[in-house]
Amino acid sequence: MSNDKKPEVNLSDITVGTRPIVTQSQNGSVNWTEQYIEAKGFSVMDTVKFPNKGQAKAMAIRGAVVVAQRNLLEIIKGVNVTSETTVKDMIAQGDYIYTRVDGVIKGAEMVGDAIEKDGMVEVKMRVPLYSRKGLATALYNDVPDAEKKMTLSPVAQEVSSQLQEQNLNGLAFNIGGKTIDPALFPLIVDESGNLVFDFKKLLNQGTGDFPKIFNATDNFFKEVGFNKGVELLDVVRTEPGKIVLNNTNIKKVNWAKIAQKAGAIGKFIMMFI
Repeated sequence: MSNDKKPEVNLSDITVGTRPIVTQSQNGSVNWTEQYIEAKGFSVMDTVKFPNKGQAKAMAIRGAVVVAQRNLLEIIKGVNVTSETTVKDMIAQGDYIYTRVDGVIKGAEMVGDAIEKDGMVEVKMRVPLYSRKGLATALYNDVPDAEKKMTLSPVAQEVSSQLQEQNLNGLAFNIGGKTIDPALFPLIVDESGNLVFDFKKLLNQGTGDFPKIFNATDNFFKEVGFNKGVELLDVVRTEPGKIVLNNTNIKKVNWAKIAQKAGAIGKFIMMFI
């Protein structure tokens, strides 16, 4: 069934009633919904070396920022770029990639004010996953196109007459309680491992924008999803950076049309329910 007459998705409507997808780590987190990586840094206020409290705090903040940046690097190294590659793997390919990642970290911004407690200073630093100066943009050119190294799903390439003019505003994946392990550029594959869709295509190289992803309840999707032109797909299983669909669900989407959404990412979403 075509979704041409359905209104474009309004992100402010979708975000109400959904939960962010967050990967926690010891010193920070990756927020896949709000699209940032955040890390904490701590430093002791040395009032012996710096008797002036203001100066001691300023130096402690500087030290905490350095620690937070170091923690950002450790978190970033563990981020899945694709289903097969982490940032750490890419850094191992050459110093030039480390230089790009380091540039992203040096552009980190402090979140809120430094917190002083019990002679310690804590700061939070944040870098974007997707933006002109985000991690995905820094790595994009060195991420191989999945289409060049994988067998393409024949079912995904067959478009029925009913789907010729399909114009979806988003995709909802029914994971049925399964866990998800996100990646910067996730893949959709069929049950034989053939490529259905590479989300790398949806990174807007001009702005660095990428679709937002959310956790939503089944009831929430029933209330707003169908009215927003969002197609519901039942997931067979999930793998790191991969979503596996059967052929019945693959046939619900005109995947070539999805690839044309890169210019309007602010109006395209991915939901997991």
